[in-house]
Amino acid sequence: MTVTQKLWLNAFLISPILAIYGASPPYLNQKIDFKTFLLLFIAITSASLIIWSIHISLVIRKQQMNNAEKFLTSQAILIILRISAKIAVPDHIIPGPTDFERANILYSLFFLMLPNIVIMILCNNIVTSRNKEIAERQLQDLKLQNSEAQKQVLVQQLQPHFLFNTLSALKSLIISNHYKAEEYVVRLSHFLQYSINAPTADMVDLEKELDFVEDYLALQRLRFGSAFTCTIEIPRKIYSHKLPVFALQTLVENIFKHNHFTEKKPLEFQIKYVPSGLIVTNKKNLATYVQCNNTGLANLNSRYKLLSEKEIIIDESEQNFTVIIPIL
Repeated sequence: MTVTQKLWLNAFLISPILAIYGASPPYLNQKIDFKTFLLLFIAITSASLIIWSIHISLVIRKQQMNNAEKFLTSQAILIILRISAKIAVPDHIIPGPTDFERANILYSLFFLMLPNIVIMILCNNIVTSRNKEIAERQLQDLKLQNSEAQKQVLVQQLQPHFLFNTLSALKSLIISNHYKAEEYVVRLSHFLQYSINAPTADMVDLEKELDFVEDYLALQRLRFGSAFTCTIEIPRKIYSHKLPVFALQTLVENIFKHNHFTEKKPLEFQIKYVPSGLIVTNKKNLATYVQCNNTGLANLNSRYKLLSEKEIIIDESEQNFTVIIPIL
């Protein structure tokens, strides 16, 4: 529903209510009969609709005007219409405080100003509320676009860097171990297939993300041998739960990226399930040649807040680095 439609809807709903409120007291007090009540009801409804139409027109065509200018413009139009109505319609047809108006012109002006002010406030509130809704929707669209951009950047960073290293390792395996090279190609195929298809979705099943991580670990194991150990303890009953695509993969890749490890001093990390989510913990042995700015974790946290209003938890000590990610 557009702003104009919403304004007109409120105009046709509120005007009869105002008319009933204005025409009922003299009728209930038996100062006017039912026919006069109907005439008064129609008159007030029509007057209210006229005021609404003036303000709706100003909202649509004179958006640059401030509230004071809109009020003065609408008030001037109402005074002209009031004078025209006095000339065209005899006083005895539509009853009103005519005697008092003749005696006190300030009351007559106030009688026109009050509904004008009320309706102007209602119009402003409706327009402001609608503009706020549009702004919030645009902000949500921007957040979704930003999340998608972050995800695409993650994919672009993941594939070239990882592919270069895996192809180098594959070249060595083809020469030294034909059977391992064949397994390596199969794992790499699964890994690349997921990394190409997964970005079309915001969230994936935990089972698919785990399979992706398993392929990644298998490739790293063929490359580094026993230079790392990983323990995964996740019950199968939660495999159907969701998490943002590449969420777990980002954490595992960060462990390899930011730590130094050898077969004599292997890298140790584990992935466990707890009621609050998945815990990924590794023993720290930071690589001196890698700059840690936590950009990947910040992007992951932003995606979590956008998709679920939840956040990741980071806990770092001298020995361990732990990240807890919610499952959805």
